[in-house]
Amino acid sequence: MTKSSLTGLFEDTAVAFRYKSDAAVRKAYLIFSLLNHPWLSALASSAATLALKLSLPVGSIIRKTVFDLFCGGESIETTALAVERLGKYGVHTILDYSVEGEHTEAGFDHVMHETVRTIERAAKSTLIPFSVFKVTGLGHAA
Repeated sequence: MTKSSLTGLFEDTAVAFRYKSDAAVRKAYLIFSLLNHPWLSALASSAATLALKLSLPVGSIIRKTVFDLFCGGESIETTALAVERLGKYGVHTILDYSVEGEHTEAGFDHVMHETVRTIERAAKSTLIPFSVFKVTGLGHAA
């Protein structure tokens, strides 16, 4: 896709969001409108972090709002449906494995294994042009 066709894609919201229902577009607009206020975004992020640390049942709220908006799944396998659905509309997907904070060799090995799996999955699909990962998940920061 050329730069000019990409520009047209993002200027024409009917094309850019044609894979979403009207309700999904309204929901995304509402969430982005709220996140556009830095103080509200910081407050929501802090509240979610605290709620998760306190084991409050907020997982379904997070899943139905920001997770559904930004994530296609929790594993390579569960993203397959989103990749295929977006691909039908000419939208390519990025596999983003962004885990960090591991402290054991077993944890680092697991992150490395999953990172390699995302790269291998992207290599096999024309709908996934590349994958992304956090290097800080692969070992201790020196």
